[in-house]
Amino acid sequence: MIHGMSYTRTYAAWHSMKHRCDNPNNPAAKSYSELDITYEPKWVSFVAFYADMGECPKGFQLDRINNNRNYSKENCRWTTAKENVRNRSSTKLTAENVKHVKAILMATPKERFPKQTYIRIGKMFGVGPSCIYDIDKGRNWKDVA
Repeated sequence: MIHGMSYTRTYAAWHSMKHRCDNPNNPAAKSYSELDITYEPKWVSFVAFYADMGECPKGFQLDRINNNRNYSKENCRWTTAKENVRNRSSTKLTAENVKHVKAILMATPKERFPKQTYIRIGKMFGVGPSCIYDIDKGRNWKDVA
C-alpha cells in the first residue's frame, strides 16, 4: 500500500523501531534480542503503526513507557528527547537524586583535580564521572533545581 509518508518523522520512527528489533547488525539489536523486545505483529505494516500511534509531533520521538515490554499501542508514546533519555533503562538518576548531586556539588570545595570529585560522587549514585560532570556544567538536568 502506498502511503506517501516515507519522508516523515513518523515513518522514520517506525523504520528505526523495526531496524532495532529486526536487524542483527544494528548496535541495539543485541540488547533487544536478549530482552526479547519486539513490536506488535501488525506493526510490520507502517499503515497499522500509523493507525495506532498517529502522527509524530515535531520534536518528539517514539518511546516505550516500560522498557521491559514490547513496542505496542499500549506501551508506546510520542515523547521529547529529554523524557526519552530519562526513560532509558541505563538512566539511573532520578530528579530527586539530581537534587542531591547538585547539593553535594555546591557544598564541595572545588579541588585541584575535580575529576576525583566527579568519580566520588558518581560512585555514590551508581553513575560515571561524566554524568556528574555534565550535571555540574549544566549540560544535563538543567530543569532540576
